[in-house]
Amino acid sequence: MAFGGWFKKLGQKIVNGFKKIIPIAKKVGQVAQNVVAPALGTIGNMVGGAKGKVIDKWGNVVNEAGKQINKYANMVGPKVEDARYKKIDFNVPLLK
Repeated sequence: MAFGGWFKKLGQKIVNGFKKIIPIAKKVGQVAQNVVAPALGTIGNMVGGAKGKVIDKWGNVVNEAGKQINKYANMVGPKVEDARYKKIDFNVPLLK
């Protein structure tokens, strides 16, 4: 039973860690999409030329990264909150 209790506590710590990380990841994704990417695009257009194109591409990459972060945070969030995924039961009798 000691191992089952330890494993249950470990599972709970993992769930609690995800609960703390998901809102932060969502915020980072939103800032990347709504603030950083448009700013880089604007700067790239102002600079112009080859360097401006590179800066504009950075903005596109940041935008796509923000989309992916939000996508995965939205997929994982409901699963962490779902009660079905919290329940860990180790009531199996020991084999002697």
